[in-house]
Amino acid sequence: MSLTDQEFRVRKLRTCFASVDVENKGYITTDDFKETARRFVVYGKLDKKQGKAITKAIQDISDNVGIKEGDKMTLEQYLAGAVKLCEDPLGPDYTRPLMRVLFDAVDVNHDGVISTEEFRLYFKCIGINEAHA
Repeated sequence: MSLTDQEFRVRKLRTCFASVDVENKGYITTDDFKETARRFVVYGKLDKKQGKAITKAIQDISDNVGIKEGDKMTLEQYLAGAVKLCEDPLGPDYTRPLMRVLFDAVDVNHDGVISTEEFRLYFKCIGINEAHA
């Protein structure tokens, strides 16, 4: 059985939500996004410029899915905001810069290729156990 594009997207978005909700609270906050950015900076040993770029990119994600400081966003609310963003014709304008920043943060040796070890680093940064990666 193959997944439709929508089913595949929702599956990936659920994984994204789970990676931000590292304490398994059932909701995410802007603090969870900030922690995700912090892990990229620390584990990826990013310099100040890269750290600012990844922090801004991850903040943009939380802004674009509609989470506000002090709010608690459930999985259903996250999916609604994220699916809407994915279906927005300008969606690629939001996501392309993020993907570039994420790639650069994970490509620690800056060779333009994500090695197996660098891929493991990515999973560590997003809070997914290497055994599940």
